Amino acid sequence: MAKPRGRPFQPGNKTGRGRPPGSRNPATVAVQKLFEQNAEAVAQKCIQLATKGDAMALRLAMERVLPPCKNTLVHFAMPPIQSLADLPKAADAILQAVANGEVSPAEAEQLMAVLEFIRSNLGTREFEKRLQDLEASRPARIQVGDDAQ
Repeated sequence: MAKPRGRPFQPGNKTGRGRPPGSRNPATVAVQKLFEQNAEAVAQKCIQLATKGDAMALRLAMERVLPPCKNTLVHFAMPPIQSLADLPKAADAILQAVANGEVSPAEAEQLMAVLEFIRSNLGTREFEKRLQDLEASRPARIQVGDDAQ
């Protein structure tokens, strides 16, 4: 093993426990205060540049007015799902919606994940029901002592 260079650090933190939870970097706090003092002027300048055709200023202004949408609602006809037998019809409806341009491929992927969750849930419920029916139809076992083998 190689010999360590220099003097090793003493174990443990001798200067304290570090920054308290929830505290913020002083530089970030200072910049935020500065921005709060000049927010109106900065916004006016951004809008002024955007109206003159500055693409970056226009982008900044539009992101404030209309932020990018994270999730959208999906509207299309989905057949009801009551059992595992209904899942292929639902999957076909999703694929047809993609083909018709009603749903994006990314949205279809999320919908298919929902179908997979439903399949898992229905499969578990149907398995549990079959097991209960099987146990109910089986005759009761009579337990005999160890010597009657």
